[in-house]
Amino acid sequence: MNKTIDDIWLEFDIDKQKQLQVEPCIIAALNQDSLLTFDRVKDYLMDLSGRSNRALSTKTIQNLALCHSSLVEDAKITYLGIMLSRTTPTVRVNIKGLTTRLLENYLNVIGWPGQIDVLINLVDDVSRFTDYHVITFDIGDTILPRIGVECFLNRQPPKESRWSQLLDLMVDKGICTTQKKGCSSFMAWTNKKN
Repeated sequence: MNKTIDDIWLEFDIDKQKQLQVEPCIIAALNQDSLLTFDRVKDYLMDLSGRSNRALSTKTIQNLALCHSSLVEDAKITYLGIMLSRTTPTVRVNIKGLTTRLLENYLNVIGWPGQIDVLINLVDDVSRFTDYHVITFDIGDTILPRIGVECFLNRQPPKESRWSQLLDLMVDKGICTTQKKGCSSFMAWTNKKN
């Protein structure tokens, strides 16, 4: 397994009653220097799910195979997680390199049930203020509708003015509230000198 993964960590969910879930989500950064065949990815996930006594369904594995085989150009799975805290174990997939040009076709091929045009517009908008983005979603017996767009900027404030522009965009789009934005405290924290 160590040739397949670079890092591994645990993530704990907090439910709506603000109770910490006992079972973690186990997430791994995949080694991008090794040949990541689907069999290696599948073996890693089967090993994790087997150790937890929460086997992944055959349909989940088939959906993961579809997501893996549908990657084109420089798109690649960078992180995989097994979401043990969920009622039915699902797999979290993080994909880097899906430009907006590639994203629409990819989501259609894998059968993502969400509003693709809305997502494409959002990715187009945030791409103006980021160096790159990663698309994240969960796979179970179906491709689940909730999707994430992780935004990355290579530099930190105050050297990077796009941070405040990106946070303003998120407020304007209703993705977060002004209170949750926390822009002033975030910017102040990153401006501190050591």
